[in-house]
Amino acid sequence: MRIVIVAHGLRSGGGISVGQNIIAAIGRLAPHNRYLVTIPASLGYEQVCAVLPHHEVSSFLHGGNLVRRYFYETQRLPKLVRQFNPDVALCLGNVALQGLKIPQALLLHNPYYVYPSAHYGRSLLFRERILVAAQRQQFARDLKRIRLLLCQTNAMATRVRKTYDYQGPIHVCPNAVSKFTLDYPKHDESSLPDSLTRISNKIRLFCLTTYYSHKNLEAIVDLFDKNRDTLSQHAVVLTIDTTIDYRAKKLMKSVRKLGLDGSIVNIGPVPQSALSTYFKHCNALFMPTLLESFSGTYLEAMHFRLPIITSDFDFTRTVCGDAAIYFDPMNRGSMVNAILTLDQSSEELVARGQVRLNELFQGWDDVGSEIIEALGGIA
Repeated sequence: MRIVIVAHGLRSGGGISVGQNIIAAIGRLAPHNRYLVTIPASLGYEQVCAVLPHHEVSSFLHGGNLVRRYFYETQRLPKLVRQFNPDVALCLGNVALQGLKIPQALLLHNPYYVYPSAHYGRSLLFRERILVAAQRQQFARDLKRIRLLLCQTNAMATRVRKTYDYQGPIHVCPNAVSKFTLDYPKHDESSLPDSLTRISNKIRLFCLTTYYSHKNLEAIVDLFDKNRDTLSQHAVVLTIDTTIDYRAKKLMKSVRKLGLDGSIVNIGPVPQSALSTYFKHCNALFMPTLLESFSGTYLEAMHFRLPIITSDFDFTRTVCGDAAIYFDPMNRGSMVNAILTLDQSSEELVARGQVRLNELFQGWDDVGSEIIEALGGIA
């Protein structure tokens, strides 16, 4: 087959992991196919695509410019696809190819498309809300031109059908523990990383995330500000980049202003090669998120035997099941109780997580194999 893989929109957070792992899995499993792959520039996709024996790459430099992206997707990209003459397209970035009469499979992993605005978070800007509304309208149009929709969970598939009255075929395509995280050579994990030394005597709660409004990180500041004595033995480890969003910088400024430096520590973005070190030197994964499609972080926590404390929503329960302590992310009392429950149930949660990971979730090669089969079915 001749396959177009559209991944240039996957350039942050979990989207990078999804894009790179799927491309790598397809390359390992179906090297005989020919591929045209669109990728975001300078984020590691070039090395991943290099394993595809027969491939062409179109690298897109976004730079935050929506006008540039519009012209790329409406002018440059259709021309490239027509020249390649594919049998099928795999669109990994929530948006279908426009103006092209080829069979398309679309992976939806942007939860803003199917959840109400109450899940968006308090720091979402007005212009971002306008953008979400436009994206939802575009997705409704895309549902009429694609042949197959890929969703990451059954919960997401149910919400798509309810929100858009979609009656077409849906294939559930879950996340997996990142093969790149597992394949990196092990760091020296016996000693505490320098970035955690100032909280070495505390119970460390790992919040592995990029800054987004829906991650609800402001609630962490409120939580530790209003419960200083109760949570004096606990600390949260953040991994946000304060240089790419002024709201992230504002968040950490409020941490310093309130004197919470000993309770909330930001170590910045963590490369996949170092993730295992931080998982093994923290005591729990703490995710007060309001919105997810399928965070692979939950699976990574299970793999590295870390108990999970997270928000109580359908998107968390469909992944974590009985392997997590749940709380209401809008209620500080509920969050405090969940954190304090950790000591009594951590070993049991780890055991449940191991069972759940082994029985319910696949590796990326399994996911890739199902995608290849699905593409063959619509080509």
